[in-house]
Amino acid sequence: MTIAVVDYLLGRGTPFLLLPDPGSESPESTAARHDVSTDELVRTVALRFRFGLALAVLPWTSRLDLDLVREALDDAEARPAAPPEVAGLADGCVPDCLPPLGLWLQAPMFVDAAVDRLPQVVFPAGRPSVLVCMERDELFRDDPYAVVSLGRAPHGTMSARSGTIGTGISH
Repeated sequence: MTIAVVDYLLGRGTPFLLLPDPGSESPESTAARHDVSTDELVRTVALRFRFGLALAVLPWTSRLDLDLVREALDDAEARPAAPPEVAGLADGCVPDCLPPLGLWLQAPMFVDAAVDRLPQVVFPAGRPSVLVCMERDELFRDDPYAVVSLGRAPHGTMSARSGTIGTGISH
């Protein structure tokens, strides 16, 4: 899976940095090995809703708030996708290590407002032992996405509400 993610990013002509740690079993330990703050680490959660699968991108340390997700997706039955559903979306990808690449995964993408404010993001490339570091503008440059509130910060406060649509294109 990691090779496919790298090939996709290379094909887009997107500048990025790979951060490998072959012995790592978690993205957090890979980040720590490279002195990357978890403030820059983002995670992608696959969601099942009435139209199929969607992606939620939020800060690594935030908890996914199902009420906010259901509001964003306008679907009271939306839920996190089960591991077999994630496997169907991204063959060979560890469920907790999906990259935030909506066009590549062919799924609509919803980005938490806290992630949309980051200048740089770091995310797993399909497995916990390889992270990708990119400027946020470059990551979302070609991907259409909606900026919404999806999670709650670890201390229990909600991220700032937003409802903008992004194209990833700088003006």
